[in-house]
Amino acid sequence: MRDNTRRRMQIAVVTGAVAAGSIAAAVPAMAATTSATPSCKAANLKVSLNKRIDPGAGQRYTTLDFRNTAKKACVLRNGLKGFTYLVKGKEGGARSVPVHAYGDKSLGYSAKQAVVLKPGKHAKVGHLVIHWNVVSTPTVTPQSLRFALPAGGGHTALPWKQLVGGDHRLGLGRLSA
Repeated sequence: MRDNTRRRMQIAVVTGAVAAGSIAAAVPAMAATTSATPSCKAANLKVSLNKRIDPGAGQRYTTLDFRNTAKKACVLRNGLKGFTYLVKGKEGGARSVPVHAYGDKSLGYSAKQAVVLKPGKHAKVGHLVIHWNVVSTPTVTPQSLRFALPAGGGHTALPWKQLVGGDHRLGLGRLSA
């Protein structure tokens, strides 16, 4: 009986060591895949606002959705910047309104987040959780939201027909695929 218990413990220790080694080996492999894959470029991404917009106490929550339209995989990294709303003026022209975008840790933001987006209609889409205020005055309804991708990925814009509070703050959360 004792030999049987000792043998089980030896098997458990060996199995645990193999599993730990596999995990340790997988983490650098994932990092290597991410670093070996080129960064996503605005020209190769279709960016849209998720149709589901959840209300909160004076806030709205949804995701920016990113689909890779290129022929090869690319890495989308958190760290989007240079946000502006394009707001139609009274004279018919449009003005650019700076947006205070910030990483919101309560929404899972980390500047280190990165996802590999494979190309194609059926590949996973990247999602960035966002939230904004709708009650501070004066409120506006911009025509579009423009921003820059990190790592020299260029600028992109998407239609934005949502009410926005006057503080023009946009909380950026978790990036996932």
